Amino acid sequence: MNRCLRERTLLEIVFGDGTAAQHAHLRLCADCAERYDALSDDIETMSSTLARTAPPVRVKIDVSRVLMRWVPLGAVAAVLLIAGATVNLLRAPVPAPLALSSSNVPAFAADVSAALFASGDDAGSASVDDAPYLQAALEAGLPCTQERFFDGECEDQVFALVME
Repeated sequence: MNRCLRERTLLEIVFGDGTAAQHAHLRLCADCAERYDALSDDIETMSSTLARTAPPVRVKIDVSRVLMRWVPLGAVAAVLLIAGATVNLLRAPVPAPLALSSSNVPAFAADVSAALFASGDDAGSASVDDAPYLQAALEAGLPCTQERFFDGECEDQVFALVME
């Protein structure tokens, strides 16, 4: 029957614990003394290595530098968005001015009626020059000409410049 000390008991003795009987056995048993010496050397090596090695350094990430990489991409996206919105607004059709007073509606209705239900002898009376006025009658408003624009009667400067 083997009465040698267990590893845990040897570890307790290395750290200063253990009974008098265990210490006496360690002095008398060559196998336990050899295991005790190897264990003490291992613990001493680990202690000195840990004492010499610096603790791990925390890597600090500079968030501002990481975000600064995305700033040019965000700026390009904003410029493209603004350019696309501007092009979309410039290419959108300009709405004709609406009739704001009810007194103009019968006149427009009469113009539309005359244009739609023209008799054979009136068919040749409409000319190319009357086309904007006919379209204005259909859309419930007169076209914005330069004179009307500068007189303050309309606000559609694009149509006023195109018409003249």
